[in-house]
Amino acid sequence: MRLIFAVVTGYVVFAVSAALLFQMTGQDPHATPELMFALMSIVWGVAFAALAGYVASRASQREGLLPSLLVGCLIATGALVSLLLEGKDASPWSQLSALLAMAPSTLLGGIVYRKRVAEKREKSASAKAQGS
Repeated sequence: MRLIFAVVTGYVVFAVSAALLFQMTGQDPHATPELMFALMSIVWGVAFAALAGYVASRASQREGLLPSLLVGCLIATGALVSLLLEGKDASPWSQLSALLAMAPSTLLGGIVYRKRVAEKREKSASAKAQGS
């Protein structure tokens, strides 16, 4: 149950950030954007996808990459469904960037979490060894 909650929480981090970006800028995610907006929004999405992977891993309290991988799968699934359902006049840039850049970056968040856990474990073991 904790894993499900963690994955949903991670996905919400990503989804809310995307909704806020498009709401604040007034950009239609299905319209062709200017190059600078597209690049900035991809950077934004990658950063928040990595954060989503980190949040999912931390909330699940698992050291493996499964929680962040599952968040990436949710992002990819949403992008694929959107690609399949959108009309021919729509620009697929946001869905493709979610598939190719954002979904994989959730794993970065899981890797960062895993490294932090390992560092804490090392510090704890070192402190115990020095105290003995």
